[in-house]
Amino acid sequence: MTLKKTNWLNLFGKYTPNKTTWHALTTVYSPELEIIRDYRFTRSFSTNADKSIIYHQNTYYLPDEQTKEKSWKLEQQQCDRSDGVVHPEAEHMRAIGLKNGTSIWLSKQLGLNERFGMEVFFQQQDWRASVISTYQEGNLAKIVTIKEHTQHFPSQIEPEKINELLGKWHLQRIQVTPDLRLCRK
Repeated sequence: MTLKKTNWLNLFGKYTPNKTTWHALTTVYSPELEIIRDYRFTRSFSTNADKSIIYHQNTYYLPDEQTKEKSWKLEQQQCDRSDGVVHPEAEHMRAIGLKNGTSIWLSKQLGLNERFGMEVFFQQQDWRASVISTYQEGNLAKIVTIKEHTQHFPSQIEPEKINELLGKWHLQRIQVTPDLRLCRK
């Protein structure tokens, strides 16, 4: 299997023609870690039988009791590039998926006076967490945390800081080359 196909399946292979919906609780922080806003939204994914088309829909639940929906169709033939997957909403970004459910969406290049950002996803069974950092003119503009579950909206994110991580942790470095080859360090 090609590296492009492996990357596509790492990102979308778990989805089926039956819709999978992630229920998200989102908090947006300033660079000083002050809460700017929090909100809920859903990300829904389904696919055709051969997984060559991904249907993606976000539904945002706004403070005024309104909802806003955005939908996209990611076609493997157009969106699967040699340097990652392109989302129709952000041509300047690429997605890279690893086998363990970790994935990242990031800006492809840094440019003077341009926004730069990335979202890193960590998944375990029906839970997923992601962190988005956005930079403007070389400075941190905002940090967004997203806590998701496939069955229900998560409870409120706790504002407490984590001071200690329990358990046995193992650092593993993986480098992704521009052609999507994974190299363990």
